[in-house]
Amino acid sequence: MIIKSTIAPLSREAQLEMDSWIEYQKFDDFIEQYKNITISDALYNAKDLANLAQQLKDSIRIEKFKIPSVKIRLNVLYNETLRLADMSEIKTIGEKEVLHENENILNAFSALNLKINNILSQEDLNSDVDEFIQEILQNGDSLGSIEKNAVQ
Repeated sequence: MIIKSTIAPLSREAQLEMDSWIEYQKFDDFIEQYKNITISDALYNAKDLANLAQQLKDSIRIEKFKIPSVKIRLNVLYNETLRLADMSEIKTIGEKEVLHENENILNAFSALNLKINNILSQEDLNSDVDEFIQEILQNGDSLGSIEKNAVQ
């Protein structure tokens, strides 16, 4: 049986931001195979996936991602990969359980990607709002000095 699934992608801006996070890149490259993988291959590679998830969790290289909401998602991802690695040790594990766990891992990684996208979108929005406020304040000062000159 082959598992077929998807992962929520990073935005273009997030992809550029993540280029400097080597552990993320390694995990992202490795987990790609889990979107379209056999049950036996998923179990065979589970320990490597868990190791990469641990490295990812322990190596947040981008300061803005050193926040609880990202750390929680990394911990969930790591825990899900550990479950799959544990399943690889059970000789009588069923296909349904492996399918379900693989889906959990892909969903956890998708949640991380979506959170990263949201953080960067929020950052852009905050920047736009700050610029807008500065323009209003500058225009307000200009209008105030025009009004003062008109009264004099």
